[in-house]
Amino acid sequence: MILNRIIYGLLQKTHELVHGIKSNGINVLMFHKFTENITKDKYSISISTLKNLLFSLKSNIIHIHEIQNSKSGIVITIDDVHLSFYEKAFPIFIEYKIPFTLFICPELIGRVNYLSKEQVLKILTLGKDLVTLGNHGYYHRVSRFSSKMFVESNYKEGQNYLTENFNIKGSFFAFPYGSYYAVSAENIKNVYKIDKIYPFLTVNCSFDNFFEKKGFVPRININDCNSTNRLLRLTQ
Repeated sequence: MILNRIIYGLLQKTHELVHGIKSNGINVLMFHKFTENITKDKYSISISTLKNLLFSLKSNIIHIHEIQNSKSGIVITIDDVHLSFYEKAFPIFIEYKIPFTLFICPELIGRVNYLSKEQVLKILTLGKDLVTLGNHGYYHRVSRFSSKMFVESNYKEGQNYLTENFNIKGSFFAFPYGSYYAVSAENIKNVYKIDKIYPFLTVNCSFDNFFEKKGFVPRININDCNSTNRLLRLTQ
């Protein structure tokens, strides 16, 4: 297991170095938790850093639905719907009028420190044309070592939840965790066969033809530690 993680980690780093982050392409940014103070947690970003980032990138940010027909732009996505998004970040997205996508994992809805269904509904009401709900799988599990049946069921159950609770009949999909270690090529093919959509993965590169051929859309993880360097690359 540890050897597999190392091998896939090296493969992913190689692809990230070869393809890189380009200012003249599509860049999908990924966020998780939001904090008052700057932190070293790789899945968190402070509100001050977020404000600076959104202010600098605002003119380049596009809606996720535009990703297939645009040659350049920045798409904002948030995974897992942590409560800190609702309490700290959501008001900023509304104030700046920034379109964003929430990738919903039903298993986490209503848990401590995660959004409730009622809060998601309020985001949909207040966010109006800014927010898109995406499918993050019903269960937040690593897909690579799961059965084909589980991967397909996890996708379908997540989509059914969005339809039954929020009337979302078609949606974007992001694999939980999303790294080369967590998701196999077979997982990607199996999900694509269901609804003919490109799933989103956590790979720190721009979206280009290479990834279209691979069948997925890469996302760039943003936090306090790496936001400055990646911001500079995106605004050059």
